[in-house]
Parts: sequence; C-alpha cells; structure tokens
Amino acid sequence: MPNENNISENNESIEQDISDPKGKSVLIFKLDVELEDFKEISYENDLPPKQFLNHNRILLFVDPEHSRIYIWEGSNVTVRMKFLSAQLASKVRDKYGIDYRITTVDDGDETLDFKQFLA
Repeated sequence: MPNENNISENNESIEQDISDPKGKSVLIFKLDVELEDFKEISYENDLPPKQFLNHNRILLFVDPEHSRIYIWEGSNVTVRMKFLSAQLASKVRDKYGIDYRITTVDDGDETLDFKQFLA
C-alpha cells in the first residue's frame, strides 16, 4: 500500500509535466511553408530564444510558465506565411494548453512583454 509521501511525489511530477511540456521552459517552432505546418526547433535550454529570430521567418514560442503563445513574424515574410501561421497557431495551442493566449508580434514592433520574455 502506497504511503502519503509516494502519492505526494507522484502528484508533483504530474504537475511538473503539465506546466513544463517535454521538460523545457520554452518551446520554439518554425513555420514550414512547404509542409504548411510548424516544426519544433531543438535547442539547449541555456540558449536564449532570441537567437532564432530571423527577418525571413515566422516563429512560434510556447511559454508554459505564463500560458502564452507568441507568433513572431519577421519583416520579410509574405502575407501567405502570416495567414498560415495564424491558422496553424491554434493547432499548436490545442496540443499544449487550450487556455494559452496567442499573441502576434511583428519584427521591429516587439512589445515590452515579448522583449522581457526573450530576455
């Protein structure tokens, strides 16, 4: 029969899994226009997410700590890419947390909130 300590430890690990998908603090996805889908970018947790910003890309950042999803749109992306990212973002959100708030951020017009997130 399990004791209370084991039950408590199991609950803590479940809560950790929910609040931190795949054990990462931030998940980063790149829009693949040909496949019309977001593809996860593998990276080391100690690298800053801002290193992936590129004027020719659309990136999607999943922040499980704050239940936020940011769609960052580079300044050189097409209208089609922006349309695709808006359509596909809800698919990613549904995978990680339906209560996550999606925010679109334009290259060169980043909000203070987004800048703090990248820091």
